[in-house]
Formats: sequence, C-alpha cells, structure tokens
Amino acid sequence: MNGSALVAALPRPQRLPDRDQVNRGDGQTVGLSRLPASDRERVQRLYAELVALQQLTEAHAGNPERSFEVLSDVEEARVAALFADAHQLGADLPRDDLECRKAIHDVRGGSLAAVLTHLDLIHERIAGPVDAERVHLLLRDHLKMMRNALFDLDPERYSADLLDRHHGMELLREKWTKTQYPVGGQSITVQLESAFQGVVSERCMEFSSLDRVLYNLVNNAGRFAADQRVLVRADAVDNAADTNLRFAVINRVTEVQVDALTERFGDALGQVYEGGFTTGGHGLGLRICADLVRHAYSMASVNKTIAQHIIGARVVDGHYVAWFHWPARRAAP
Repeated sequence: MNGSALVAALPRPQRLPDRDQVNRGDGQTVGLSRLPASDRERVQRLYAELVALQQLTEAHAGNPERSFEVLSDVEEARVAALFADAHQLGADLPRDDLECRKAIHDVRGGSLAAVLTHLDLIHERIAGPVDAERVHLLLRDHLKMMRNALFDLDPERYSADLLDRHHGMELLREKWTKTQYPVGGQSITVQLESAFQGVVSERCMEFSSLDRVLYNLVNNAGRFAADQRVLVRADAVDNAADTNLRFAVINRVTEVQVDALTERFGDALGQVYEGGFTTGGHGLGLRICADLVRHAYSMASVNKTIAQHIIGARVVDGHYVAWFHWPARRAAP
C-alpha cells in the first residue's frame, strides 16, 4: 500500500481556519442526567470496572509478564459482565436524541471492543504478555474517551484532563505502529506513517477528542478492509511552526463495496460524514468524527467542514481514503 501516492490524490483544504484558542476538546459531550437511568447505571458500572482493570495494569507497567498473569486471574464473570453492559448500552435511548446517541456510541465503541477481545484471548491463553501491555494502552485511551463523551462521569479526572499538557506524535506512534488490532471479529494490522515531530494536542481532553476521531475511523476501516490492513498517514500541510496535520485512514476495498458507495453517494463521498449511512453499524461514527473536527476549527457546520475539504473521503486506486485535519505544532529545533 503506497500511502504517499494515495494521499497525493486528495484535495487540499480550501482554507484551514485559525484555531480557536479556547477550544479544550470539550465540545461533543453530554451529562449523565441526559441518559435513561438504566444506561446511567451501566455506564457507571462499566467505567468503574475499567478503572479497576487499569489500576491493575498500571501497578505492573513495564513488566508485561506480570501484567499478563494478573489479567489472566481476572474472573471470567467480570469480563462477561463487561461484555453484557457494553452490549446493552443505549437500548433505552430515544431515537431522536442524537447527542446522547453519539456519546453512547463512543462509550461502547472506541477501544472497548479491543480491550474485551484481548481480555478474552488472555483468559484462553491464546494471547501473550505483549497483549497485556496493549490492554494497558487501550484502557487508558477508552477511559479518557468515556470522560470526553460524558463530562460528569468522573469530575475529578475530567478536571485533570482539561489541564494544559502537551501530547506529541510519539503517543500516536506508540499506539498505531505495526499494531495488531481486533475489530469486527478479525485481527487487522494497523500501520502509522508520519515524519512529523511535534505536538498534536495541548491537553488530555483535546487528545481524547483526536482519539475519538481516529478510533472511529480505524474501527470503520478495519471492519471493511479487504486485506485486513489499515494504514494511517499523518502529514503536515505546510512548514509553519503552528501547522495542521492531515490524517488519512486508508483501507483496500472490493469492487462490491465501491459500487455500494457510488450508488449511494456518487461523486460526493464526503457526505458519508453527515451520518445515517451504515452497512451493519449505527451510522453515527463518521458523524461524530465530523462534529469533533468541526469543533476543533470552530466551523459553523459539518457541511462547510466537508465542502472545504477539512474532512472528507474518496476512493483512490481501489482504496477507501478517509481524511481529516487537526491543529499541530512543530517541535523546536
């Protein structure tokens, strides 16, 4: 997969707005009180269990063999309960409450399925110590994404997430370089390509917004990748110190998939981000991506964000390429 050639065919953004200096990554979030009582209980129970698992892995960070043994000892009933709560989340949500549906989509999406799959494989002794280390990273990401989606889920940690703290490209390389990632009942290979050195976020909450976009796109690409491979590219759009990155998430597609997309969208594939299109999911993941990117640039609407090529999608040489832009800052020489 020649990533540089594939992204070379993408349109440049018409204009990248100046970054809103007060954006803290808290634009796409709802309060627990908006959820039905049944979902509030499931979310709080799920969050508490994931925090407990993170604390287990945190205690043995840097010792994958010990982390593996500790996770192997987690009762199967606890893991089964996590699966059950994740599966039932959102069952009582009103269909017309789009904001709550988007929040719950990412609470039960994100990296949660990968966490649960790894735990299952560890229990079966199919996985190894490297998977235990992966669980630690995935738990960290998902807990932050849960707090990002539901601002009052954990007020103390949420306040800490809003503090200034630079996050560099190395954190993304740690997660997505030559990674085996379970999604849609299969294991896919995710590869990150980027020469960028610098900051991609100025606080944890902003970084978790970026994570929500990336996990949604990687999950989507992984489900439909014809060869079980997903490529993530991140390229600076210029040489300025305060720059923007274009992230592209790429997967090979079949002719049948291309025909389905063409029949639905014609030449306007970017409309996929408006939401509602799905071939088996909930049709919300790409709309969430568009809303988070729109908020990062303080754009007035998703339509304008798509029209200005700040976010978009195209089929290029047998590959589905989904892209979005994100503010960044180069590292000092």
